Amino acid sequence: MAYFGLSVNMVAFMFYVMHRPFESSSNAVNNFLGISQASSVLGGFLADAYLGRYWTIAIFTTMYLVVSSTVLFSVFCLFIYL
Repeated sequence: MAYFGLSVNMVAFMFYVMHRPFESSSNAVNNFLGISQASSVLGGFLADAYLGRYWTIAIFTTMYLVVSSTVLFSVFCLFIYL
């Protein structure tokens, strides 16, 4: 439920806070949802065919942590300068 709740809030955030047009905001969120769904299939294929369960979890968790920390750092820097 958090996944779909976040997608609705992302549109509102992009529209009201980032001042993007509504069409562009909803398009970006739809692209995010589509890539999220496709990447789960790709990750499952990689895990079954090549990497194995452990290495798939280790690689994608590392990627997730790097991206999340980058986003957190950029938001932190934004609030410092406000």
